[in-house]
Amino acid sequence: MHKPVLKNPLRGGIEGIFFRNLAAGYLLLGIVFVYFYRFQLNTDGFGYLSIAQKYADGNFGPAVNGFWSPMYSWLAAVPIAAGLPAMIAAKIVGLLAGLALLFAVKKLLCCFDLEQFTRKAVLAALVPISVYCAVSLTTPDLLAAVFVVYYLGLIFDRDYPVKNYGLWCGILGGMAYLAKTYAFLFFGAHFLLFSMILFWRSNLPAEKKNIVRNFIVGIAAFAAVSGSWIAVISAKYGEFTIGRTGTYNLAAYGPGASGDPLDYLGFLPPADRYSLSAWDDPGLIDIPAAKETTMAQKLSHYSRNTVENAVKTFVVIYSRFSLLALAAFVFSIIVILKRASKRIFARDHIYIVLTILAVQSGYLPIHIEERYIWAAHVLLLILAVKIVQDLFYSSRNEKIKKIMICFAAFSFALAPVYKLISRIDTGKEYGVAHERLEGSGIGGRIASSAKWSESLVLAFYAGGQYYGIPKPGIGQDELASQLAEYGVDYYIFWHDSGVLPDFLKNKEDVSGGKNPNMSVYLLK
Repeated sequence: MHKPVLKNPLRGGIEGIFFRNLAAGYLLLGIVFVYFYRFQLNTDGFGYLSIAQKYADGNFGPAVNGFWSPMYSWLAAVPIAAGLPAMIAAKIVGLLAGLALLFAVKKLLCCFDLEQFTRKAVLAALVPISVYCAVSLTTPDLLAAVFVVYYLGLIFDRDYPVKNYGLWCGILGGMAYLAKTYAFLFFGAHFLLFSMILFWRSNLPAEKKNIVRNFIVGIAAFAAVSGSWIAVISAKYGEFTIGRTGTYNLAAYGPGASGDPLDYLGFLPPADRYSLSAWDDPGLIDIPAAKETTMAQKLSHYSRNTVENAVKTFVVIYSRFSLLALAAFVFSIIVILKRASKRIFARDHIYIVLTILAVQSGYLPIHIEERYIWAAHVLLLILAVKIVQDLFYSSRNEKIKKIMICFAAFSFALAPVYKLISRIDTGKEYGVAHERLEGSGIGGRIASSAKWSESLVLAFYAGGQYYGIPKPGIGQDELASQLAEYGVDYYIFWHDSGVLPDFLKNKEDVSGGKNPNMSVYLLK
């Protein structure tokens, strides 16, 4: 038996003050790190911010995109339209998403057998985690995690069988899809699975009827929200699609793949005249068909990928969350099996473990990164502190118990804090490089000898359009011909990318030798 817990112990009174202070502390800390990360912008971020700029400028047709999910760009378009720089707009979206995550986790914690102190420890540890997720990358993954966690706070609510939560579950699932395409598959599978579990566990006909009603209403709401966007992007590409990300990822990581198409396709024109590069809509890139593979080869490829990515997830990514993450996951499975042998349903453990598996399983056959499963980070944090709380349930030393709970909770914050501090001024070198190029007139159509991502940053700063890098092994004459064919104005030559082509030796280096790693040649 567990000690009784309040329905919502973080509402009102001193607990309400605690959460408000925590939220205020998060915002203050977040604003400080927004300054230190004001130069940060990863490759995916250019896609989202370029689309946001189109929305802000009123170019809605070109902004419709089946590769980059729309929610992040919609939100970033607001501060951009208000006159803020795109990179700051991105951090504002991240900061607000991190704040929303605190509220979402506050609701989710009420669904489990956790004491007040344990819940406070989780929320306190979540502050640096949320700041890290908010500012370290320009990505919609935090936004998607927010909608997923809010949805979990409803489906895991102990009153779900008697409440009409189906509509909101469907809406939140649809919003998660608008934040990230993968959520379409996650929500569909997870909502069905847990509706079945709840139906199976209920003994009351009225509850069973309400669970079925919630499922039908939820799926209808999900279909309405997600279907509206699916209809728009399907019309753009002339075929039914829930998103174009999978097609590109299969070309990069699927059977017979030759690697990232950007590395071998050669120069690529921007998606449209408003786009920064072809990366604005990779779904429009004409990618050659992968090498022919047999069914056995495909099965072998996906099986190998699944195993390798599973090892990467459980060993590498989990250890980045906390050294306790994998131990908590394994211990929880042991608890589930042990209680199952006694015909006891380990509710909290089963719910969290199944959800963690649902969050990450869809990525395993193709490709997975830490940011893809930030929702699992939150769940593993909750799981770890719950295990510690339960292990010390009978402890007479309340102080030791609280110390161990804090240790478990803040072990998940150590890596984010370390990375936040060690990566301060990420991307500043490109801002410095741009400052050195100011006055050189660089802009218009830009291409480079190598380093797709780094060159894209410079094109972004210069307000130009980026045409990519040449095909591997291309000859000098063909290189000169293709640059002329695409009407490239400036060519960035990275000094470590090979021998300087002869035709560039007579061109002006507008960088004036100010950048030790590269030269920028005016071609016209």
